[in-house]
Amino acid sequence: ISSSSSSSSSSSSSSSHSSRSSSSSSSSSSSSSHSSSSSSSFSFWNPWFTTKTLAQNSPMVSVQNLLTLSLAANGPMVDAVPSLSEIRIGGLQGVELGVTGSTIALEDSGLQSIGDGLFCIDGTATQRFNALWNSSIGEIIFQLCTGTKLEPDTVYSISMLVNNPSASRAAPSLSITALAQGGIVLLDWVPLTKPSMTPSSAAFVSLGFADPFFVVNTGFSCLQMVQSSALPSSQNTLSITMQANMDVFLGSSELAIASSVTDSAPAFIISGLTHADSSTDVVLISPLESSVSDGAVLFCSASNVEKRAVWSQTGHQLHLTMCSGAKMWRGEIYVFSLNVVNPSSPQASPPIFIDLVGGTSWTQTAFGKTGNANDPLFVCEDPMCSVGSYAASCSECTPCPSKTCPAGETIVVEGCTALSGGDCVSCTSRDANAIWSGTDCICRPGFYGDGVTCFECPDGQTSLQGSTASGDCTPVGSSAFKVSMEVRLEGTKAQFDDTKQQQFLGAVQRASPSASTVLITSITEVTAGRRRLLASYLDIGLELQYPSQALAESAAANDLSESSLNAQMAAEGLGSLTITVEPTVSAIGDEGEQPTAAPDTQWLTAVVLAVVGMLALGIALALWYRRRYHRLLDRASI
Repeated sequence: ISSSSSSSSSSSSSSSHSSRSSSSSSSSSSSSSHSSSSSSSFSFWNPWFTTKTLAQNSPMVSVQNLLTLSLAANGPMVDAVPSLSEIRIGGLQGVELGVTGSTIALEDSGLQSIGDGLFCIDGTATQRFNALWNSSIGEIIFQLCTGTKLEPDTVYSISMLVNNPSASRAAPSLSITALAQGGIVLLDWVPLTKPSMTPSSAAFVSLGFADPFFVVNTGFSCLQMVQSSALPSSQNTLSITMQANMDVFLGSSELAIASSVTDSAPAFIISGLTHADSSTDVVLISPLESSVSDGAVLFCSASNVEKRAVWSQTGHQLHLTMCSGAKMWRGEIYVFSLNVVNPSSPQASPPIFIDLVGGTSWTQTAFGKTGNANDPLFVCEDPMCSVGSYAASCSECTPCPSKTCPAGETIVVEGCTALSGGDCVSCTSRDANAIWSGTDCICRPGFYGDGVTCFECPDGQTSLQGSTASGDCTPVGSSAFKVSMEVRLEGTKAQFDDTKQQQFLGAVQRASPSASTVLITSITEVTAGRRRLLASYLDIGLELQYPSQALAESAAANDLSESSLNAQMAAEGLGSLTITVEPTVSAIGDEGEQPTAAPDTQWLTAVVLAVVGMLALGIALALWYRRRYHRLLDRASI
């Protein structure tokens, strides 16, 4: 062992232990000799403990705790003159051992070479298997029985039962010293080795539960819950991490200390999940991390279905019952998750606890929190994102993902999420009298409302498409003129169902927004040849009503052209149409009068063609008579 390590340890503890030995000049000489050893090499000739570890078997408050001291001394410690006669462990000031008087009984530990029987009080054989407890200076004193000695480089285990303190505490820093007869210091105070300082795959050891007088409340030594979402009314994944400081399973002797239930599987209740909601049968989710143990598989339903818990909506509680044969080992870290629905209103994170059903000395434990938006069931204000975006967090709105809908349906992005670009719906699924206008549902002519619910105008009244209030309804007579026309669209009557008809009418209405009413007056299915194949078409009669002749004539000339109509047809995915009967304007209710033709050039073309034909015929006849006349003259001259 390096002398620098010994010297440092000695100086760090000498002030607190200076009154514990009456060192003679020989002890000073021994200590000085020990301190002056070379710091760059190991000393094989100074007294030393090659093993000096103190461990405990239970870290829980107010329970019996078996302490085990593992010691091995080198030859100079036990074979030289003077040799070892007394060992002291210090640093226990203020620690309650729960022993009666000043004597601590040494137990048969059953580990390695038994050293309990080597120690007596004052060397007297009648006081064998005992050590002294000096509570005033916080030291445990082991005195070798007269005529006994430790064998060099042999590990001895010395065990003693104590009672843990009634309150949790951190492990104290303990040290050890070795004395010869007459109080001669063979080894001045050096730190004892804690079990957590040595590599171990056991979580109970590596996390410090085996360190002497590290005392925790009975139950869970580590308990934490975090959430995935703080948004109101959103699905929220609660992730739970737990670590028990005792073995928890049916038949566990440690659990029996803390529970009155010994004939059924251990069960827990998590309470305080204020205003959260879930289904009665809760599915527990296993962790993705491989570095922790799967806590979901520990719990079962009443029918022993794995990864299940029971939700109580009345008390907002989660009931966890361990599966038959499941074991929660002390010191192991277990993780699992579950989904709930957040409260609809903002709230602070409530206190959340876990209790052992039938627990007696089991301590009710609150879940740890991080103090931010990840705290369980903390709910923030809704950021009120605009249509077309969703709340990614309490303060961030993100555009909805892109999404393509089937024909006849349009994307509705209210309430879209990161995984969904909104819902694909048809307007008629909301209200039979609603039609699409771009990405919005609006009410068809003669109705008014918000596009989700449409109300019919009173008798004798109508309204423009997209009307939202009853005041938009006007008397039917206010539309004095109409435009009649016919268009051809590819398809069959079966394909041109109510949904398609509503899309078609919506497209015509958007092409001519000044029309108060758009009606389909007839649908005729026709078959025509196309490149040696027969194709089905629909000849669709249309009537559009307008409040004035000027608006009707303007619409017939501009709005209802093929290019204008086809632009709206393409937006609805209906394909292109052709006009088979040109728009004509007429007064409504005056069917006897000839309709006023919409501005057109076809009649002029027909007249010009007729005149040209007649002229051509006249010229041909004139040329024929001329030839015949000349022939007659030629015969006469002969």
